[in-house]
Amino acid sequence: MTVLIIGAGLIGSHIAKSCLSSGNCVRMVGFHLEHEYIHNISGLSRECMIDMAISSKEQVYTLLQEYAIETVIIAAGSMHQTFQKHTGAAIANEARLLMSIYEACLMKPPKQLIYISSLAVYGSGRERSEDQLPIPVSAYGISKLYSEQLIGRLSQQTNTSVHILRPAGVLGPNPSTSGNWMSTAINQLFIKDDPNLSSSIQWKQEIECTDVRDLAGFVAELLQSNLVNPESSIEILNIGSGKMLSAEQLMYELKCFFRLPVQSESITFATSQALPIEKANTLYGYVPAYTFADSLMYIAQYYGRDYANNQKANTVQLGGNVK
Repeated sequence: MTVLIIGAGLIGSHIAKSCLSSGNCVRMVGFHLEHEYIHNISGLSRECMIDMAISSKEQVYTLLQEYAIETVIIAAGSMHQTFQKHTGAAIANEARLLMSIYEACLMKPPKQLIYISSLAVYGSGRERSEDQLPIPVSAYGISKLYSEQLIGRLSQQTNTSVHILRPAGVLGPNPSTSGNWMSTAINQLFIKDDPNLSSSIQWKQEIECTDVRDLAGFVAELLQSNLVNPESSIEILNIGSGKMLSAEQLMYELKCFFRLPVQSESITFATSQALPIEKANTLYGYVPAYTFADSLMYIAQYYGRDYANNQKANTVQLGGNVK
């Protein structure tokens, strides 16, 4: 199968690795590519990377035609600092990109399209089931929900099978110029020789971290399942860790990992419910394989930090609520 991955950051590069491991032929397109990062993560050769700022359907159509693309995976988003400071730019950029992809796929429909959306579509509401109407509150969440609606129409107008994934807090080693806020903040701890956790991590809210390898592995599973049962359909699936961390739990984990002094007072556990992932589990057997500590070790190894002998004090049961 020939796969086109649009987006060459943290998520796209790890998906490329999973797709290659499954025997697929991969082409990746992104703007201002960090070739060394992409190759180090995925093993993708430079010849398979296409440096392009997509702004028209003709550009995407040419890629679909030239490489005989069967599957399109969209792992691009408006996370750049410029877009975060300018709401209109974020929405316009996302809309332009997704409209170009959508119109090109109408002209030359792929067999399958996977769109990596975001937990941000749910906004601050407590109802986060795939069957509930999302209520985004951020420009990023609004743009992602719009893109979901647009891409979902492909399943109605073509024979393309569409999967929309809503991941929570994707964590892993980032390229230097992109990455979500949480992953970027944690990456900075490993870049600094003597990390000051109190100044680097200033989170008050409860969070949910999903290892990027869990997300990438699930995408690879979707590719295989579609080969077995190719259908024109649309499915929306939450992908998360199934666990929440309070700010105190997060700091405890980080201090233990960096072998910093840990205070003995009790830890406040998360009270919010984790993103429900039962649908992905029931339909595809999705079970997250990596813990937050696993993610930290993976990031440390990428930056050449040796924490192999780090022994975490197992005095507090971490992880919070499990769905």
